[in-house]
Amino acid sequence: MTEPTIIGQMDEQLVHLLQQDARQTSEVLAKKLNVSTTTVRRRMRKLIQSGFLRITAVVDPSKVGFSLPAATAERGQRTSQAQVASRL
Repeated sequence: MTEPTIIGQMDEQLVHLLQQDARQTSEVLAKKLNVSTTTVRRRMRKLIQSGFLRITAVVDPSKVGFSLPAATAERGQRTSQAQVASRL
């Protein structure tokens, strides 16, 4: 098991801002953190390279043709699986 990564207060603030809206530019982040854009880019690069921060894209399954999963529960008399299946 790997040891947890320890980051500084500014990195914590940067990660928090990215969690709120990861599309913010480094210029916007720098203004919010009161640091230079170079500092933001350097800190982000370090967080990504250390594995602390990962950039990913999340696809909405319904937008690419996948149906959404559903779970149902039914109560009733004991019947065989074949009978239940035929009624569905």
